[in-house]
Amino acid sequence: MILPKSWNDITVEQFRELKSLDNEGFDSLFSYEIEALSIIANIEIETIEEMDVDELTDLITKISFIKKQPSSKYKKKIDIYKHKGINTLTLGEFIDLEHYCKDDYIVNLPTICAILYRKTMNNVWGNEEIEPYRFNPLDREYVFNDLPITQIYGVITEYLKFREDFMKTYENLFQPTFEVDEDEEMDIEDKKEEEEEKRISKWSWESIIWNLCNEDITKADHVTDLPLIFCFNFLSMKNDLQV
Repeated sequence: MILPKSWNDITVEQFRELKSLDNEGFDSLFSYEIEALSIIANIEIETIEEMDVDELTDLITKISFIKKQPSSKYKKKIDIYKHKGINTLTLGEFIDLEHYCKDDYIVNLPTICAILYRKTMNNVWGNEEIEPYRFNPLDREYVFNDLPITQIYGVITEYLKFREDFMKTYENLFQPTFEVDEDEEMDIEDKKEEEEEKRISKWSWESIIWNLCNEDITKADHVTDLPLIFCFNFLSMKNDLQV
């Protein structure tokens, strides 16, 4: 049996399968480790269960690296696709990244990478241009599924750090979370406020785009192509000046 020696030998698809395992869904840690071994060694559970206990314990010890996270580094170029740089995100790209991250950023890692890794070309002046975001990222998942997880894992750690800093910088532009003490019952006004927050939150991105479009929906595509930081700096200015 050939076992992977490190995260370098684990594909993105295998990593996603590993992370989908729910520790609480197993009777014991040993049962979980057997399932993990099955995934990364590509061996049927039935075959593993027939092994001698000492042999099995030795194999599990050899894959102990899975208890740690992969390196936070990542490759800047994958085949014909180049990482566009986290600080160059457009509003539209950020909105889609938020959707896939909140849904499950491990499961959606290939899709997230499809948004961040793009084709490039030199224009007539010899300057590099990035492919416009005019494609369905789901159609490019296959590019990343069979890669070693170490080539792209750092993409998600970098984005999550960027997102955290971004939300703190522009927290005044996001609807605050409505909190109620669990021991207290909400009165009618509290319930109304909570429902209003849910209603606003449901359409938060649409509301931002609508604001930036000056209520002209025909400009929506243009707005979502604008740099994310530029859009939120502009919204901050409008908020401060009340214009």
